[in-house]
Amino acid sequence: MLAPVQPVPVRPAPSMESRAVPLDPTPCDMQTAEPAMDTSVTGGSDTEVIPGTGSTLSGDASAGPLGCTPPQAAADPSDTPEYAFGLESGDIPRVPVVVISGVSRPTRPWFSSVSGQDGLRYGGDRNWVYRNTTGPSFSVGNINANAPTWGSSAPVGGLQISNLQSTTAPLAEGSFGYSSSLGRLNRMDPTATSGAVDYGASVGNSTVRYGLTPVLTLEGQMQSAPALTTRGMGTTYSAGDYGTFQAGATQSSFDAASAWRYRFGYNVDVADAVNLGYTNEQIGAGFGDLSTYSGGVAAAPQTRNTLSAGVPISGWGTLSGTYSGLHEGSVLAEQRVGLSHSMFVAPKVKLAVGADRDIISGNYEWRANLSMPVDTFMRGTWLSW
Repeated sequence: MLAPVQPVPVRPAPSMESRAVPLDPTPCDMQTAEPAMDTSVTGGSDTEVIPGTGSTLSGDASAGPLGCTPPQAAADPSDTPEYAFGLESGDIPRVPVVVISGVSRPTRPWFSSVSGQDGLRYGGDRNWVYRNTTGPSFSVGNINANAPTWGSSAPVGGLQISNLQSTTAPLAEGSFGYSSSLGRLNRMDPTATSGAVDYGASVGNSTVRYGLTPVLTLEGQMQSAPALTTRGMGTTYSAGDYGTFQAGATQSSFDAASAWRYRFGYNVDVADAVNLGYTNEQIGAGFGDLSTYSGGVAAAPQTRNTLSAGVPISGWGTLSGTYSGLHEGSVLAEQRVGLSHSMFVAPKVKLAVGADRDIISGNYEWRANLSMPVDTFMRGTWLSW
């Protein structure tokens, strides 16, 4: 059977223009309606809907568009920001910037003052030295044992290991330096060009340095040989532009004799061109060390004064002069003057020459030292590179 026809209320539109349905309405222009009874399609401009066609049959179906937001109004061209790139006055530096291009070439070290060189080299004193600025250096052959300024050195034929870059300048705070030599006492004349090899007793020498402060360095030295032992303590103090002071005391036990030696030194740079130095030494009777081991102990108290001066010659190295006088008791036993010159004669090849004369006895000595890295000496002679 057919159900009776249900009347559907119809309300006429106020005007035909307001009821016009777009031919192709967009989703945002459609209104929500009862899902099972989509009886009308209205435009977004409708302000009134038919009762009973909402989400419920009894509702008033007052719903807005399907979650669409109204389109944004077009921006006014006058409101569009404008961007410009440029330098403000504060961005420009007050000091003009200069750009220089080129290749930096190191200056040639020829005829400059002598300084240490890295690598293995042969010295004119018949020794081989391997020098390393970042670690200890090793020396084999006839060497001069390192010693503090207030101490004493001695020629030794043997081995020396050291990390001391200098025995005169103060060390940096907390730095530790050492030097140790072991071998036999070298009794050969360093100026002789021929003769027999002559080595004496077995000896040892050790030197230590410690930087207590940036300007104060503590130092110590020990020497040993058959029937001889020496022990010394001293210090090096830097007074800045006023120079450097060195002072130390050494006690020796040689056979049955025991005595002391006191030494004070001072050096200063004058006008950054001339280096002046002065040393005073007081030696007690019966004192002995490795430098006087062959001659025995001092028979009488001795006093020695030494003056020195060094002048750098532009382009020609350094020229140095010395004067020393030795008094034994009240008698002037020795009066010696000396002159030395050192320079580079080629890159990494240095030459040092010197001579001194004893005014009282008339005796004189001269010496020369030439040192170079091994590869420099052999290149072009035995090596093809």
